[in-house]
Amino acid sequence: LSYNFATKKGYMKVYNLSEQFYPKCGIEKSWINSGYCNVGFGSAFNTEACGWDGGDCLLGGYPDCKGIDPKRINNGECDDESPYNTEVCGWDGGDCQRNPVD
Repeated sequence: LSYNFATKKGYMKVYNLSEQFYPKCGIEKSWINSGYCNVGFGSAFNTEACGWDGGDCLLGGYPDCKGIDPKRINNGECDDESPYNTEVCGWDGGDCQRNPVD
């Protein structure tokens, strides 16, 4: 914030919230926390640096289940791969019935 009282002019830098909360996220920040889990683009959004897409890619019942596509959890199909079929992801939200992958 800067203001010149003599000229009665000033300026203020307005930051996007994503710039403040995800400074190490090196991708288009306007898509972060958009209400949609962006899993494309090599999953660059769904990373710790980007706050798991600003929280869009986190699941309420599985707070430690990260780096996943939430639409694949508890969708009626067992995704028999890590990280889906793991204890932290609830064995794919129950789809895999506790049959962990090696």
